[in-house]
Amino acid sequence: MLKDFFKLNQPYKKLDMDEFEEQLCVSKHLCNILYLPDELTSKKIVDTTFENVSLSKTNINKLTFKNCVFKDCLFIGSFFESVEFHDCSFENCNFFKAKLKDVYAKPKQFQNTILDSKYSNIAIHLYQQLRENYYSSSQKEFKNDAEYYFCVWKRKNDYVQAKYKKLNSLNTFQAIYYLGFMVIH
Repeated sequence: MLKDFFKLNQPYKKLDMDEFEEQLCVSKHLCNILYLPDELTSKKIVDTTFENVSLSKTNINKLTFKNCVFKDCLFIGSFFESVEFHDCSFENCNFFKAKLKDVYAKPKQFQNTILDSKYSNIAIHLYQQLRENYYSSSQKEFKNDAEYYFCVWKRKNDYVQAKYKKLNSLNTFQAIYYLGFMVIH
């Protein structure tokens, strides 16, 4: 589990593109890595676990991930273009300000991406990106699932924001009622 949702856990190793590719050839479990180059392209990565790996601020292009697991990974400010995720899973990963274009991925793969409601705004952004991606690339079969997860996280975010703003009890009750929760006194 990431101690700070915006930073890799210490210690980690900084790798350039050649070192990263070498690690992919040697191991199916990449752990504690900060990927330094600003681009990662044209690969097929299969049956690999990424744990405590940062691909933040990286342009990820024409890449296919198949049966990969991402745990405690950072994709902060990353741009995914023409990327495919087949039977992958994401657990406790930060997609803050990530952009997606022409991405193939089932929304359910991202259901455990955000585990803490206080980061619901990041989940909303992720599912908004997925919705727009599905709409623009005519992947209608996934758009409804993305819409569902977007709404789930939107409700959580509304509650967190109401709590954060310390609304008076009437407004808090209205926010809780809006979210479909019952308050018992």
